[in-house]
Amino acid sequence: MEQVRDLLVPYVPPERSRYRFRHVDECMKKGVAPTTVVFELAERDVLGMKPRVRRRLRERCLVFDPQRVWMRSLARAVFHGTAEGRQEPDDEWLEWVLSRSLRDLLYEDRENQTNLVPIPEGAEDDYALMTELLGIPADDARLAAVRFNDMAYDRRVIAFRTIVEGWSLDQCVEAGFGDHAHVQSELRAALAHISNTTDPLNPRIVGDDGEFL
Repeated sequence: MEQVRDLLVPYVPPERSRYRFRHVDECMKKGVAPTTVVFELAERDVLGMKPRVRRRLRERCLVFDPQRVWMRSLARAVFHGTAEGRQEPDDEWLEWVLSRSLRDLLYEDRENQTNLVPIPEGAEDDYALMTELLGIPADDARLAAVRFNDMAYDRRVIAFRTIVEGWSLDQCVEAGFGDHAHVQSELRAALAHISNTTDPLNPRIVGDDGEFL
């Protein structure tokens, strides 16, 4: 464990303080498991991914458990950081890691839902937000989350601001989402889409059309 900590020591560059990400593969060469490296990164969030994840989920109006996205991002950072021999992650690279992680999870949830793969025991919290908001069990919450996340952004942002964040219609209008009639129409369409349990899932996911994740 100390070997991992030695590779994650903080340093201070000339202009700002940040953490160095030095040769994670050295840990593995010394017999440290990749999962151990991920949990070490998580222990102090040395890559600063937590606030990055929360900001991106809100900006892109995606319904995910932030902890799940955070851990997937750390795992991807370890994988790609090792493969690339990367010593220090810059903001652009970390944003790319986060985008890839979100895309992974979007595909994973859609494929698992399409194939009716049971939610693993203990993973129900991954869909706790939809369970809480809609008062439905985890299996239905996963379907609702998949449908929520596959909506076009213009509709998704209205649904996210109202259903998840509790905005009023007036606030949506003030934010420039359209007039009251448009916002109400989009919200009704979003609710109908989210609650649809019979139609097949969209074979494409958010991002396939070039939308930034």
